[in-house]
Amino acid sequence: MIDLWLHVAIWSFLFEALLIPLSPGRFSLVFYSNRVMGMVSSAFVLVVLLSESSMLHRQLVLAMSARAQEREGHRTAMDVMVGSLAHELRQPLAAILVNGHAGTVLLSTTPGDVDEARAAFRDIGKSVRRANDIIDSVRTMFAHSPGDRVALDANDLVREAVDIMRLELEAYHVVLDLDLSPELPTIRGHRGQLMQVVMNGMKNGVESLATISDRVRQLRIRTVMVEPDGVAIRIEDSGCGLDPVARDRVFEPFVSTKPRGMGLGLSICKSIIEGHDGTLLLLPGSPHGAVFEVELPTLASLDQTRDARHQADALASITSTTLPRPTQASTPG
Repeated sequence: MIDLWLHVAIWSFLFEALLIPLSPGRFSLVFYSNRVMGMVSSAFVLVVLLSESSMLHRQLVLAMSARAQEREGHRTAMDVMVGSLAHELRQPLAAILVNGHAGTVLLSTTPGDVDEARAAFRDIGKSVRRANDIIDSVRTMFAHSPGDRVALDANDLVREAVDIMRLELEAYHVVLDLDLSPELPTIRGHRGQLMQVVMNGMKNGVESLATISDRVRQLRIRTVMVEPDGVAIRIEDSGCGLDPVARDRVFEPFVSTKPRGMGLGLSICKSIIEGHDGTLLLLPGSPHGAVFEVELPTLASLDQTRDARHQADALASITSTTLPRPTQASTPG
């Protein structure tokens, strides 16, 4: 663009130089025409130079702003990843500490209770594997990779989560009510990530029950079929319920209703479930508490969706290759 207007200015100066010998006097029409043409061409070049400089400056500012936003996004992602690890690893580390202390006490008694100590050390091994699964699931989630997704039984996920949370349930005197549907279709997902979601729902329910003293501290976990092709895991507690003010923001990062909460648990859970083509809901309970509901598509529905997508892609590919190309009509010579 600048080169074009520089050519215009040069040609106007050449044209002015050619017209100067033809000018009969200083105040003739040719003289003033040359002056006006020179001023107009110089003004055009100046305006173009200023506009190009402003455009370059704007592009530089936008590039610097985009780079700063990218760095801020990376920093936020790192903060969320570190915060999620700290948030999720707290439970297995606490279980390791409790079981280690219990095993030491059991072995130091006379006579030592070897069987109970052995069970405590087995729980330590489970907690270590649980911590490894958490690290693997967080790494997979932030790497935007589907990870190791296999066929799973929702009831098995619930039973395993209950086994891991057993100590916390006993510590808070929570009455557990399991209502597991016996004939559930299988689902597909990352075992560690879905286990993290179920345990987070149970942990929120237990923490909500910690302050309840006027009624039974009950935690009910149900697995049911949902229409048309889904499986739901519902965790219902009889705690203090949802804060009406923060109800619409509980899934936002760094938003927490707990005094010492980090505001990452529900946000990470929602990202995990949406990555599994499911939905996560947090609803008010009746008459007390809250309902943490996870809905996931069945393995059969996922396969049907995948097959339908492949058929549509194949049909589109065949259609694009078999459509006749438009030909130009020949004109008679």
